[in-house]
Amino acid sequence: MTKHFQLGAKLFASLAAVSMLAIPASAQTVEEIFFDPAVAAGDIDEFAISPDGTQIVMVADLGDGDQTYVASLNSGVMNTATLVSPAGVGDNDGGVAWTPDGLHVTARYAAGGATNEIFLVPADGSQTAQQLTFTGNNAFDPQISADGNSFFYSDGGSLFVTPIAGASATSSIQLNAGDISEIDTGSYAQVGSNIIFAGFSAPIPGAGNGDPETAFYLTAADGSTAASPTLISIDNFETNNPGGSDIDFVDVTSDGQTIVFRGDLTTDDQDELYSLSINGGDAVSLIAGTLRDDFDLNYFTISPDGSTIAFIGDYLTNGVAEAFVVPVTGGDPTLVSDSSFFDQENGFDVDFGGVDTLQFSPDGNSLYYLSDSGDDGRFRLFRASINAVPEPTALPLILAAASTILFRRRK
Repeated sequence: MTKHFQLGAKLFASLAAVSMLAIPASAQTVEEIFFDPAVAAGDIDEFAISPDGTQIVMVADLGDGDQTYVASLNSGVMNTATLVSPAGVGDNDGGVAWTPDGLHVTARYAAGGATNEIFLVPADGSQTAQQLTFTGNNAFDPQISADGNSFFYSDGGSLFVTPIAGASATSSIQLNAGDISEIDTGSYAQVGSNIIFAGFSAPIPGAGNGDPETAFYLTAADGSTAASPTLISIDNFETNNPGGSDIDFVDVTSDGQTIVFRGDLTTDDQDELYSLSINGGDAVSLIAGTLRDDFDLNYFTISPDGSTIAFIGDYLTNGVAEAFVVPVTGGDPTLVSDSSFFDQENGFDVDFGGVDTLQFSPDGNSLYYLSDSGDDGRFRLFRASINAVPEPTALPLILAAASTILFRRRK
């Protein structure tokens, strides 16, 4: 056996071993969605896709500060952005969501007050408003019930529900009574006629909020069981975590059987992606393999059919958050966002983090996300084709490369 062949054989074996590692594949189609006025003065901060998938409501700076706009989502054209914020309310501070009929959206602004409350405004641009929250302490994290009759929100510590029709300063009902939880952004989800929220596995009455959430609770969405919610335990949560990390985001699959959440269940100070039976038990890590020490999961969302999870994280490039999809049962992530604009050698855009905020289209075939794709640091809207994402093909490519090395020279 020649020296070249011996070297090639060793390299072939090494490459074959490497080929067993997951190499994420990219989506075949990623396109930017354009708006008029253009995203030039500022950027898009937050968005939500309409129930029929044809429109977007977004908080964006299109030349007049952060305002709420509604626009179509057509490809290759300038989609007219219609201002829906009522006149004189000042800058919008997020809180956008659609009613199930697609006729109204929610938005958060001060409207002359000292705190930001959430209002219901028509999506047609008629610029009227109905106030939904009266917290006096800022309202966050809006969700609307599937029947469109109820509105859920947080004041940064507690979770409330109020009827949309006749919402007033006295109409809200607290859903997490006592000191069992601190409702942060994204830490609750609707499950049929119930609500699941993150909370403390061993709450101390009168101790107040602030301890890491290490469990879930199930309660009726109408507030009838607020005083006696059902505990859903995470049996393998390491409660001696020195970093104090907890559950930050939670969602439930469409069949209502699986909780998906972001959290740090171990003592490594890494926020990772987990699933848990609706009945509790051991949480299962969903991202295959050993993650880098500096990996952190930023945000995730579940596809409408409950089969796929999209998440944002610095899985490939240190400091650069990109969008990936992974089966709801777990596995190797597949890259979805277009990362060609990142200068990985020079660390371009690590301060901005790449991708921020994402949502599936109602049919689950597309993933919308915000990204600072240019050199101006402005976040724009992109649409990636999910049904065109190929399976990873690392093994054939690496074996082909190995065969070239093996048989190129045999002198």
